[in-house]
Amino acid sequence: MLDYSVCVLMSLQVRGLYKGMTSPLMGVPPIYAIVFGAYGQAKKLFQKDPNDTLTLSQIFYAGCITGIATTVSTLCFLRHSTDPV
Repeated sequence: MLDYSVCVLMSLQVRGLYKGMTSPLMGVPPIYAIVFGAYGQAKKLFQKDPNDTLTLSQIFYAGCITGIATTVSTLCFLRHSTDPV
């Protein structure tokens, strides 16, 4: 591992350590935005008043809804990133 790091630093300098990071950095933030947005909206579905506290089952169902939204969005990103050019 150390030998590989030294080789990368010798041939590509410090920029070589970050090579290939653009795609993950462009894809992950939108997924997190969808996760937190879906969770917030799912919690609102179960609250009659914004000050209401949710029960454990309501939090569970909000998480399930979030999981579905995350799965759909992640599949779209993965499908797009693996399409042949």
